[in-house]
Amino acid sequence: MIPVVQITLSQCNIIELFSQNKPVELRVDATDQQNDVKLFLYNLARKYADRHFQWNDLEQSLETEFNLEKNSLDGKLKELQGPLMLSKGAYEAAIQKEKIVDSNFDKLIKEFPILKATKDELKLLSCTDFEVILKQGEEVQKRLGDELKSIWGDSAIIPQIKERAEAWQKIVDKYHGKVELLRDVSRFTGDFGTFAKLREAYESLLTIKGLTIVNIKNKFLDPDVLGYADINMNASYTLQDGSVHICEIQLHLSSIRIVKEEVHVHYETIRTTIPRLVKNVTPEVSKKIQQFAIGRLRSSQVETALATLV
Repeated sequence: MIPVVQITLSQCNIIELFSQNKPVELRVDATDQQNDVKLFLYNLARKYADRHFQWNDLEQSLETEFNLEKNSLDGKLKELQGPLMLSKGAYEAAIQKEKIVDSNFDKLIKEFPILKATKDELKLLSCTDFEVILKQGEEVQKRLGDELKSIWGDSAIIPQIKERAEAWQKIVDKYHGKVELLRDVSRFTGDFGTFAKLREAYESLLTIKGLTIVNIKNKFLDPDVLGYADINMNASYTLQDGSVHICEIQLHLSSIRIVKEEVHVHYETIRTTIPRLVKNVTPEVSKKIQQFAIGRLRSSQVETALATLV
């Protein structure tokens, strides 16, 4: 049995608990304590996770997740190494150019806030009614979109809300029917020429009435396997009737957005090749395998390691 230790962080040294080399469950009493523990685990993953992506690790994960015959994928996904390296190399070259232009680039990235919302936090804020989420999304897209355009000007990119069919498909395929996990019906993008401008844009978000940042993922610290990097956030926005809607806000560097368009062909090669490499499964399972693999490639190695800890 895993021992349960009820703590407050002021009473306990988390590192000491984890150094015991045995399973320990940390049950904490407050949201800020939960966030502290999650940040600790995130930093632990950043420090010790193997940053080098291995195709055989993904193959083994797929075999386990989908009950495939052991070693049935052995070495097959390595066929995708070429397009993966082309994608990663293009992003790395763009980042290197940013560092040459801005000597403070690395410092700014490391100083950017990190916020890891707990599942309980997000559950309390989330809505379980699909129709309500869509209706809220339309209002948020208009009200918050107008505010962002007034603050960011041409750097603000305000798309339409996620289409009904696309949103529902995501709930079914990715979230296994859990409506409350859908948090990007309303989404916003900021496109900035330098990281300093990007940071200023983030600071401006903190001044918007009714908007609270609840989750910050800094992919510049930990790019995904394909090399892509941005600042990805979830924010709660209070509507006129007092209800709360969770939206997605992405902050981009212009140079990275340009590269993203250029390397899309490599992403498509990977995405469309995966089903061909996995034999003797139904079309439905093949689609799920494709989604699982793409999800892993669009996550960092640190995120994958963190998912095993929380």
